[in-house]
Amino acid sequence: MDKFKEFFLKADSFLHDVKENLEKFELNMSFFLLQESSKCYLKSLLSFYEVDFPEEDTIEELINQIETKTTIKLPPVKDIVIELDYAYCEGGCSLNIVYEDLPTKYIQPVEDLREIIINEIGKDNLE
Repeated sequence: MDKFKEFFLKADSFLHDVKENLEKFELNMSFFLLQESSKCYLKSLLSFYEVDFPEEDTIEELINQIETKTTIKLPPVKDIVIELDYAYCEGGCSLNIVYEDLPTKYIQPVEDLREIIINEIGKDNLE
Protein backbone atom coordinates (compact mmCIF):
# COMPACT_ATOMS: atom_id res chain seq x y z
CA MET A 1 0.00 0.00 0.00
CA ASP A 2 1.19 3.48 -0.83
CA LYS A 3 2.39 5.58 2.12
CA PHE A 4 -0.13 8.35 1.39
CA LYS A 5 -2.98 5.82 1.62
CA GLU A 6 -1.64 4.54 4.94
CA PHE A 7 -1.60 8.06 6.38
CA PHE A 8 -5.10 8.74 5.05
CA LEU A 9 -6.55 5.53 6.51
CA LYS A 10 -4.87 6.21 9.85
CA ALA A 11 -6.35 9.73 9.86
CA ASP A 12 -9.79 8.32 9.09
CA SER A 13 -9.41 5.85 11.93
CA PHE A 14 -8.51 8.59 14.44
CA LEU A 15 -11.39 10.79 13.29
CA HIS A 16 -13.87 7.92 13.41
CA ASP A 17 -12.67 6.99 16.90
CA VAL A 18 -13.27 10.52 18.19
CA LYS A 19 -16.71 10.78 16.61
CA GLU A 20 -17.83 7.40 17.96
CA ASN A 21 -16.43 7.89 21.47
CA LEU A 22 -16.66 11.63 22.06
CA GLU A 23 -18.81 11.27 25.15
CA LYS A 24 -16.67 8.45 26.58
CA PHE A 25 -13.24 10.04 26.08
CA GLU A 26 -11.70 12.62 28.35
CA LEU A 27 -11.28 15.95 26.60
CA ASN A 28 -7.51 15.67 26.23
CA MET A 29 -7.86 12.28 24.46
CA SER A 30 -10.36 13.72 21.98
CA PHE A 31 -8.11 16.71 21.29
CA PHE A 32 -5.11 14.43 20.85
CA LEU A 33 -6.92 12.18 18.36
CA LEU A 34 -8.22 15.16 16.39
CA GLN A 35 -4.70 16.54 16.24
CA GLU A 36 -3.28 13.20 15.10
CA SER A 37 -6.02 12.85 12.51
CA SER A 38 -5.19 16.29 11.10
CA LYS A 39 -1.48 15.52 11.00
CA CYS A 40 -2.07 12.24 9.18
CA TYR A 41 -4.32 13.89 6.58
CA LEU A 42 -1.63 16.49 5.95
CA LYS A 43 1.11 13.85 5.82
CA SER A 44 -1.00 11.92 3.33
CA LEU A 45 -1.01 14.91 1.01
CA LEU A 46 2.71 15.52 1.47
CA SER A 47 3.45 11.85 0.82
CA PHE A 48 1.30 11.88 -2.30
CA TYR A 49 3.40 14.74 -3.69
CA GLU A 50 6.59 13.06 -2.42
CA VAL A 51 7.54 15.97 -0.18
CA ASP A 52 9.82 15.00 2.69
CA PHE A 53 8.78 16.06 6.19
CA PRO A 54 10.01 15.33 9.71
CA GLU A 55 7.74 12.88 11.53
CA GLU A 56 7.37 15.20 14.53
CA ASP A 57 6.09 18.28 12.70
CA THR A 58 3.19 20.23 14.15
CA ILE A 59 0.02 20.83 12.15
CA GLU A 60 1.20 24.36 11.42
CA GLU A 61 4.60 23.13 10.19
CA LEU A 62 2.96 20.51 7.97
CA ILE A 63 0.65 23.12 6.46
CA ASN A 64 3.67 25.36 5.88
CA GLN A 65 5.43 22.48 4.09
CA ILE A 66 2.39 21.98 1.85
CA GLU A 67 2.08 25.66 1.02
CA THR A 68 5.78 26.26 0.38
CA LYS A 69 6.77 23.01 -1.34
CA THR A 70 3.67 22.56 -3.53
CA THR A 71 1.35 24.93 -5.34
CA ILE A 72 -1.49 24.13 -2.91
CA LYS A 73 -2.88 26.91 -0.74
CA LEU A 74 -5.25 25.61 1.90
CA PRO A 75 -8.46 27.53 2.62
CA PRO A 76 -9.07 29.42 5.90
CA VAL A 77 -10.30 26.27 7.67
CA LYS A 78 -6.59 25.60 8.19
CA ASP A 79 -6.52 28.32 10.87
CA ILE A 80 -9.03 26.43 13.00
CA VAL A 81 -7.21 23.13 12.47
CA ILE A 82 -3.92 24.77 13.53
CA GLU A 83 -5.54 25.59 16.89
CA LEU A 84 -5.40 21.86 17.65
CA ASP A 85 -1.63 22.22 18.10
CA TYR A 86 -2.38 24.12 21.29
CA ALA A 87 -5.66 22.61 22.46
CA TYR A 88 -4.65 19.85 24.86
CA CYS A 89 -2.13 18.99 27.55
CA GLU A 90 0.43 16.51 26.29
CA GLY A 91 1.70 13.70 28.49
CA GLY A 92 -1.09 13.93 31.02
CA CYS A 93 -1.71 16.69 33.48
CA SER A 94 -2.19 16.52 37.20
CA LEU A 95 -4.57 19.48 37.21
CA ASN A 96 -7.93 19.84 35.55
CA ILE A 97 -7.53 21.97 32.47
CA VAL A 98 -10.08 24.55 31.48
CA TYR A 99 -10.34 24.34 27.71
CA GLU A 100 -11.44 27.38 25.81
CA ASP A 101 -13.32 25.19 23.32
CA LEU A 102 -14.67 21.67 23.26
CA PRO A 103 -13.51 19.03 20.79
CA THR A 104 -16.84 19.30 18.98
CA LYS A 105 -15.69 22.68 17.61
CA TYR A 106 -12.92 20.92 15.68
CA ILE A 107 -14.70 17.88 14.23
CA GLN A 108 -16.21 19.72 11.25
CA PRO A 109 -12.96 21.56 10.38
CA VAL A 110 -11.08 18.23 10.43
CA GLU A 111 -13.79 16.72 8.23
CA ASP A 112 -13.40 19.72 5.91
CA LEU A 113 -9.64 19.11 5.83
CA ARG A 114 -10.37 15.47 4.93
CA GLU A 115 -12.48 16.59 1.96
CA ILE A 116 -9.74 18.97 0.81
CA ILE A 117 -7.23 16.10 0.90
CA ILE A 118 -9.59 13.82 -1.03
CA ASN A 119 -10.07 16.51 -3.67
CA GLU A 120 -6.31 17.09 -3.99
CA ILE A 121 -5.26 13.43 -4.10
CA GLY A 122 -8.32 12.14 -5.94
CA LYS A 123 -10.83 9.66 -4.60
CA ASP A 124 -9.64 6.98 -7.05
CA ASN A 125 -6.09 7.22 -5.71
CA LEU A 126 -7.33 6.62 -2.15
CA GLU A 127 -9.37 3.49 -2.94
